[in-house]
Amino acid sequence: MAQPSGPVQVLLSDYTDTLSSLPGELTRSFSDLRELDAVLRSSIESITRKIMLLTSLVENDTVAPSERLVLILDIADDAQRLKMGSEDKIRVAGKACEELVHTHAHANVLLTQISTVMERFSSTLSVHSTTYPHVAPPRFYPSPASTAADASACLLLVPT
Repeated sequence: MAQPSGPVQVLLSDYTDTLSSLPGELTRSFSDLRELDAVLRSSIESITRKIMLLTSLVENDTVAPSERLVLILDIADDAQRLKMGSEDKIRVAGKACEELVHTHAHANVLLTQISTVMERFSSTLSVHSTTYPHVAPPRFYPSPASTAADASACLLLVPT
């Protein structure tokens, strides 16, 4: 068996480097997501405690409304920080997804280039036919026509 030529070796090296970089990128992204989870969890627990305190203050008639207002404002500030943290988490997850898509596209380009240089090399190496057992097959989905018919039938049952 003949050794691959120089350009093929370069392409294969680039392909393996692309695949090798993926675990590091994903590890960083998952680490960031775990860190954000910890921060958000503590924020949620803090808001929950403050809401429970507010509930007890509302039930207690001797507490001045100004004290309750201060606690409500504090809860609102915490909720705003929680929202910003959630947006950060969405941003990190989106970035990880974009990195995966980019890496997959780059790997496919490299496989296509290798297959043009080496005839016996298949460019469909990274094509997988994964079956997701938690997703119902399409034949079990309701058709749009039956959904509309079911909805109109429900309207007929509603008393006027």
